[in-house]
Amino acid sequence: MVLVIGEILFDVFPGQRRIGGAPFNFAFHLKKLGIPVRFVSRIGKDPAGEEILAFLKAHEFDLRDIQRDAAHPTGSVQVSLDEDGIPQFRIEQHAAYDFIQLNPGESRLLNPAPELFYFGTLVQRTRQGHDTFHRFLSRRPAGMKTFYDVNLRPECYTPDVVLESLKATDILKLNLEEFQELAFMLGAPEDEGAVIGTLMETHAVEVIVLTQGAQGARWISRHGQYFREPRHPEKAVDTVGAGDAFAAAAAAGYLKGFSPEKILSLAQQLAASVCAVKGALPENDAVYAPIRKELHG
Repeated sequence: MVLVIGEILFDVFPGQRRIGGAPFNFAFHLKKLGIPVRFVSRIGKDPAGEEILAFLKAHEFDLRDIQRDAAHPTGSVQVSLDEDGIPQFRIEQHAAYDFIQLNPGESRLLNPAPELFYFGTLVQRTRQGHDTFHRFLSRRPAGMKTFYDVNLRPECYTPDVVLESLKATDILKLNLEEFQELAFMLGAPEDEGAVIGTLMETHAVEVIVLTQGAQGARWISRHGQYFREPRHPEKAVDTVGAGDAFAAAAAAGYLKGFSPEKILSLAQQLAASVCAVKGALPENDAVYAPIRKELHG
């Protein structure tokens, strides 16, 4: 089982809005791929929250893992797309997910112990969110791997939060721009090898999953580096959520014990499929069928 804790919100596009949030997108894809997953978040006691609950129920998520907040609204993000379909985000402050509570109830999340725990950066943007997460991480059971999907958003992180998160990371997923930002944080802005060495030796990161857009993707571990050329959709609509789809397929392949080459292939396949639809979540489950078949035979 995979445990995912983080934001669920509305991505608000010109003329429409869609349910999103990197952790939820990740959890949604895993569920559609047939991987057992629990998703924990917090939403407002407002119409947007009711709409999210209905969506989660329709897709058979456990609503007991969704907290309600009377004081803070359901999260939202204003999304604009440039001429290449690349999204820009303006994230609303003081959302319900900033106040996720993990204690009491923590023991229920860890019994049975998850195989993998996913977390990101946005949910740590407040002191309360940061402290809640790292208190939980400090109590994680032996054998539970962690997957840190960096997802840096402007004005929603500090270097201290990112560097502290690395200390609790087994699998690190980030894109090329985030890798470059991380290189500055680690004091090696022009030395990729030094950054990789620091992550693996100082922070004990086991695997780095690096998406590089038109330059493909890499899987970096102590056993070597593996590279795959990019896979382009026949008809790209936008790239919203493509990184989350890549992360989910990569996590699923890792849990199945697949080779790095196969993991990258499956991750690129799902990311390309998401780029071919509007928004982060495909409405047609047929998108997942080929990868689900690879995962489960």
